Amino acid sequence: MTPGTKTGDQGAGCLTIFALPFCGIGLWLACDVVNRLTRGVEDWQQFAMVAMGVLAFGGSGFGLLIWSRIAARKLAEESRLKDQVHIQDIDGVGLITEDVEQGLSPELKTRLEQVRAQR
Repeated sequence: MTPGTKTGDQGAGCLTIFALPFCGIGLWLACDVVNRLTRGVEDWQQFAMVAMGVLAFGGSGFGLLIWSRIAARKLAEESRLKDQVHIQDIDGVGLITEDVEQGLSPELKTRLEQVRAQR
């Protein structure tokens, strides 16, 4: 895992990559359905199969895309709350000394100040 990334982000990214082919096939089949409708449907059984393919592939692909984005957002919110509680606990028992605080990057110092301000 690379620094600064969370497992939830990677999982959501994998789901997104997995869902893209399903979305593509669903869109391709949807174009085929529209094409058949504009030319006039000759074989209704074949048309119904293609339309069901649109629902199956497009629905599963776009459903996975939406679900993975929602899941990633929820995991990010949960991890932020957990991080805040951990920082409060560590700071509350005095483990974040002035020496430790001076060694923090500007971004982490800002984060520590935000957590302290929320108390």
